[in-house]
Amino acid sequence: MGAPIRHCTAMTPDGEVFTVTMERDFRYDPYRDFLVCAHCGWSPSLLTME
Repeated sequence: MGAPIRHCTAMTPDGEVFTVTMERDFRYDPYRDFLVCAHCGWSPSLLTME
C-alpha cells in the first residue's frame, strides 16, 4: 500500500496490545489514508480523502 505516516498503539484492560498504522496512498488523486492492523491482518478501510 502506501508509506506509514502514523502509528497508534492501544492496550485493552486485559493487557493485550494493538498497533494500527495509518498509511498514505498517493496512487489516488486526491490521496487516500488507510488503516492497517499490524497484528490481525485486518483489511484496510478507506478513511479520508484530501
